[in-house]
Amino acid sequence: MYNNNNDSDAPTSMSERQNPMYNNNNDSDAPTSMSERQNPMYNNNRDSNAPTSMSERQNPMYNNNNDSDAPTSMSERQNPMYNNNNDSDAPTSMSERQNPMYNNNNDSDAPTSMSERQNPMYNNNRDSNAPTSMSERQNPMYNNNRDSNAPTSMSERQNPMYNTNRDSNAPTSMSERQNPIYNNNRDSNAPTSMSERQNPMYNTNRDSNAPTSMSERQNPIYNNNRDSNAPTWWELLALPEKLGFFRDRLLENYLFAIGVVVEPQYSLCRIVITKAMVLITAMDDIYDVHYSYFREAQWFNSGYTPKFDEYLDNALVSVGVPLVLGLSYPMIQQHISKAEIDLIPEDLNLLRWASIIFRLYNDLATSKAEQQRGTCQNPSISEEVGANHIRDLISDAWKELNAECLKPTSLSKHYVGLTLNSARSGVLMYHHDFDGFAVPRSRTSAHITSIFFEPVPLKESINLG
Repeated sequence: MYNNNNDSDAPTSMSERQNPMYNNNNDSDAPTSMSERQNPMYNNNRDSNAPTSMSERQNPMYNNNNDSDAPTSMSERQNPMYNNNNDSDAPTSMSERQNPMYNNNNDSDAPTSMSERQNPMYNNNRDSNAPTSMSERQNPMYNNNRDSNAPTSMSERQNPMYNTNRDSNAPTSMSERQNPIYNNNRDSNAPTSMSERQNPMYNTNRDSNAPTSMSERQNPIYNNNRDSNAPTWWELLALPEKLGFFRDRLLENYLFAIGVVVEPQYSLCRIVITKAMVLITAMDDIYDVHYSYFREAQWFNSGYTPKFDEYLDNALVSVGVPLVLGLSYPMIQQHISKAEIDLIPEDLNLLRWASIIFRLYNDLATSKAEQQRGTCQNPSISEEVGANHIRDLISDAWKELNAECLKPTSLSKHYVGLTLNSARSGVLMYHHDFDGFAVPRSRTSAHITSIFFEPVPLKESINLG
């Protein structure tokens, strides 16, 4: 009450100094008690740079004019309401750095916490080539501008979305090498993993003669160009050396197999047919010289001359068409039901007419050679009359075979096609009354050379007029 006119510099008691009613004109720079300094009602004119208590510094109502560069408490630095004007380059607490609301103006190149680096909302302006955390490297949203040749994590290398611009010849992880979606541009001759080598989808351009895995070599679907194992089998069998009278006709038998199965994906089927025809040839040669077919041997030994119909019935077996169909049909028609198998014996007309055509073409072409060996009897008709009669029978058989092929049937189209092609192969080998199998140095040799050895000529211009 009586201290209003006192010298403001004069000392006062502790009680008066702490009395707010008589302290209004005190020197603001004079020392005050801890309680007065913390009193917000009388602290408005204080020097904002003067030291303050920890409690005042943390009070947001009176801290608005503090020097933003001055040191602050940990609590104030983490308070987003009063931290807006802080120096963005100044060190900040871990909590503030991870706060996305106030981190927008931070120096993007400055070191950041692990949490901020992994935060995609504020990582957009980062230097894309700067080192990043493992989590950011694996984040596809912000990895688009990375140097595609720069080292990446294992997870990114296996990520197909961002691996498209990688150098296709650069080393890649095992997972990427086995990924067929991004392996298309790889060097097909480059070393690959075992899994890729066995992958048929991307192995089509591989060098077919290059070493492959055991699984690929045994896979008939992708072994189309592997017909070279037939000569090896033939050399190991050594039938011409063991049987002096045997005809070495491996290429001719393979030409017959190509006529039966023309589709390129059935290479293994052609190999099997070739081997079967070699064995049939051996049996035919043994019969011609040593009369070893059992039924025909019985006819010969008993002096019995069979009727023509009996001979044709026996031709269904001796010509080998049923054997060829029995081997090739299951290899082409991979899923055969029991109902389809039961239909074959019930409808033998297709097989019968194909076998008759093959048999008659063979007999007409080989009759002269059999006459020279004395195994052909012509008791009452001339050779020309007999040959014309055989040609008429062949023509009638073709009509019957074509009619059977056009009839509605429950048989598979593969079975019908194989039967028809067997008859066509007989025409190729024995047409124009010439045995192209026994005497291959003729049209058959020209066919083999044209198909297997001579390239297809490509003319620069084709006249379509």
